[in-house]
Amino acid sequence: MKRSVKSKEYFDNTENYLGSNPIITLRKTIIRDLIGEQKNKQILDVGCGNGELTSDFIFNNHITFLDISQKMLDLTKKNISNDNLINTEFENIDISLFKPDRKFDLVICVGVLAHVDSVSDLISKLNEITSENGRIILQFTANEKLLSRINLIRYKYFSRDQYKYDVNKVSSSKMDSLLNSAGLKIIKKISYSPVSPFFSFFNYQKKIQLLELSYKNHFLSYFGSESILLLSKS
Repeated sequence: MKRSVKSKEYFDNTENYLGSNPIITLRKTIIRDLIGEQKNKQILDVGCGNGELTSDFIFNNHITFLDISQKMLDLTKKNISNDNLINTEFENIDISLFKPDRKFDLVICVGVLAHVDSVSDLISKLNEITSENGRIILQFTANEKLLSRINLIRYKYFSRDQYKYDVNKVSSSKMDSLLNSAGLKIIKKISYSPVSPFFSFFNYQKKIQLLELSYKNHFLSYFGSESILLLSKS
């Protein structure tokens, strides 16, 4: 069974991703820091989840929410007011099968790369559907970092039955190579530390504070294992 099919089963249980997940709040903050305000743009949110990462852009843009899980799309639609639905579209499809009738000014792909069948195919697809002067936001986890190794051990021994598949593992050097091959250039990179096993000792608000510190502090950011990249076509 393909990894994408198994990942659909995982994300159909929406609480697996959304339940008290402070990383969503941090990623939303970082995306805003990377691109600021957006106006009159065609935006694609790949693997949109509940739409939290891009919902603030609905007022001045047109957003296509894409997710392999219809249950996630239902949550997204529920969180959008009727007045703003006119600025949205919803696509329940694997990104690899998505064939839009237009290219997008901004493509946001966060929390997806680990769960697709092919990392290189995903990057090629994002490049293909982005306009020449457009931008791509892509999140990945560098598997050579210490926290990545700790989390992979935790996943192997304690969470394997939860996922039921092996997530993709990509090093920083491999990501650079894939982006170069696709003709994509890194404009800016923000790194931070993901939720670690030690976070279980803290309440939700304290987790948010620690996560924010991990990217605002230059020293801690350097050691962060997750990165969000702002990309352009070379």
